[in-house]
Amino acid sequence: MRARERSGRSVRGGSFYRVVTCLGALSCCSKQTDATPAPLARPTDTSRDVATASAVPAKVAKPLASLPNDTAHAAAPPEVPPLRPGAYRLTLVAERGSHKRASAEGQLTLVPASASDKSPITGEVAQDIYGPPWFYGWTNLDFRRVGAPVCYVSPSPASRDPVRPGVLMPAINFRGHPLVVIGAQWNVRDGSRHVDGCGIALSIEGSTGSCLHGSWDRWGIVGDGSGTFRACLTAAP
Repeated sequence: MRARERSGRSVRGGSFYRVVTCLGALSCCSKQTDATPAPLARPTDTSRDVATASAVPAKVAKPLASLPNDTAHAAAPPEVPPLRPGAYRLTLVAERGSHKRASAEGQLTLVPASASDKSPITGEVAQDIYGPPWFYGWTNLDFRRVGAPVCYVSPSPASRDPVRPGVLMPAINFRGHPLVVIGAQWNVRDGSRHVDGCGIALSIEGSTGSCLHGSWDRWGIVGDGSGTFRACLTAAP
């Protein structure tokens, strides 16, 4: 389903931002509860200047068209070492939601993305609104164990199709943090704006050795759990 975002405002100490999306109808796999914190902010249609991604210095990212008002004025966080292609051991811990205090572990694989990526299923060539992402990939983690609002459709987190990948690291930052979006319609690289449905985003906020860590929250309008994550590189190409 496709819909346009209408408004966004800062909540809960500025940690995350709620994007209020007006929809005609919605089919989803889980419902949002009052315990669900505000989601990571997503693109809107109001033009504002924001910082471009600096996670991978070898590429120059196109700027994000817009974000909620407070995002542009947020303090810059510490620099985070870039993600690298390869296999990661990904661990999610739920701090809120229906599976609070639960954890789940799986493998996350990232490969470099390009503007010439082509779907082996449909033959489509990728069309990226915000420029080619840094990486696309897939994961076998069971998100249901932590109450993460991932619906395993459109696309599934395990999808390896570069045009409809289960995992996408866009060439943009949110408040200076690199993002990894998982199981969201926003991942579909067909030149459209997909802003509804399920999915989560990992916000990379620091590192220890070969491990990255940060927080995770919903990326679509479907909510439940949220918490922290750790991703440790186990194999590089």
